[in-house]
Amino acid sequence: MNKRILSLVMFMVFCVAATVRAEQVQVALINPVQLYPEDRVINVFRLDLIVGVNAGMSGLDLGIVNVTKDKFDGLAIGIVHDVGGNMNGWQIGAGSIAGGDSMGIQNGLIVSNGGSFSGWQGSGLVSYNGGTFSGVQTSIANIIGGEGKDAFDLGAVNYTVGNFRGLELGVYNRAADTEGLQLGGFNSAQSMNGVQIGAINVTDSLSGLQIGLINYNGKRESYKFLPIVSASF
Repeated sequence: MNKRILSLVMFMVFCVAATVRAEQVQVALINPVQLYPEDRVINVFRLDLIVGVNAGMSGLDLGIVNVTKDKFDGLAIGIVHDVGGNMNGWQIGAGSIAGGDSMGIQNGLIVSNGGSFSGWQGSGLVSYNGGTFSGVQTSIANIIGGEGKDAFDLGAVNYTVGNFRGLELGVYNRAADTEGLQLGGFNSAQSMNGVQIGAINVTDSLSGLQIGLINYNGKRESYKFLPIVSASF
């Protein structure tokens, strides 16, 4: 009876495998020991037992180290995900990396995106985006190398190299030209169009309101430092 069941299962597996077109399913031990070489685009499913590398991937990506040299679309679950191009989907792992423009979710201890990003970056340590960011960052340290537009940063440290529009909530908040709300222990902006609420608020030019123990507005000719409340419109 057991032999018959086993034979039936094997027959069914064979039938399913026979209907799967080439390059829909990839299994990799460690590149180049994998079913299809790294220059192929895989659709539907990839299992990387140690390290798998392919030109493109669309579908479900499971493994220890998943490497996609160009575009990735789908769900990636593993330890490290390295996408060289654009990413549309969800990365879940200790390290989630995309080099191009991305839309979706990145989760991990460290997440990084090189281009523009729309969605949610959530990590245990650092979330980094190199281009324009729109969405939510939740990490100990949130870093935007470009600009934040309609963004919400929640973390101990929120640092934006370029301009920022949205809400920064953390112990240390820093951006260039800022439009919106900074709420934290130390808030700093080159120019502030909105509200700063914190222990220390610093800006070179204020169009709005500062509420804190120490407020600095470099735009004022006198009384640049004010306690409790500082306003300029």
